[in-house]
Amino acid sequence: MQAENVEKAAYIRFDEVGLHRKLNRTRHIAGPIQGTSDWQYVECVFETLDDSDLGWIDFIIEGGGIVWFDDVALQKV
Repeated sequence: MQAENVEKAAYIRFDEVGLHRKLNRTRHIAGPIQGTSDWQYVECVFETLDDSDLGWIDFIIEGGGIVWFDDVALQKV
């Protein structure tokens, strides 16, 4: 991630939801970064829930500014 004049925070968020038995929702965060910065490597290693049915990736910027993302990957480790 690279940032320019980010007022509050910028980060990558992965949400997962399990729909069996009861609704489970879990969030995993990579970052945050603030202000102006050169390229920074961010990662979030996590274990998914046993009953996860779906997930999605959000690219979040809170406040003003510009953020660049490059080489984003979701991979099994």
